[in-house]
Amino acid sequence: MTAFVARALTFYGGLGIHPEGLQTDNAWAYVHNNSLRELLTQRGIRHRRIPPRTPKRNGKVERYQQTLAREWAHGQRYRDSNARAAALPIWLDHYNYTRNHSSLGNRPPSPAFGTNRGTTPRPRRR
Repeated sequence: MTAFVARALTFYGGLGIHPEGLQTDNAWAYVHNNSLRELLTQRGIRHRRIPPRTPKRNGKVERYQQTLAREWAHGQRYRDSNARAAALPIWLDHYNYTRNHSSLGNRPPSPAFGTNRGTTPRPRRR
């Protein structure tokens, strides 16, 4: 898990995005992970944990997981797990570049953020 977060921070850092915080639930893997704690401390990133039994605080992630399951994982039949895995990049491309999102005025996220295929959308600054 720590390696994934480190890769994500490096990737986003290359785009000029430097997170100030990481929000997670209270899973053992987050709460008791010394290497993750050290990584976040080294990078000056605050670790915020949502209160137990409050999934609405993690609503965007929860909603994305529902959409992912409904439209990609269970949205069609796959020959096998390899076929399902091969379909994921296609679905992610659709999700980010052609699928309309009501929270963005019925536009896909990447054009809404002014990004092109092959790049990751930049989060909106408040």
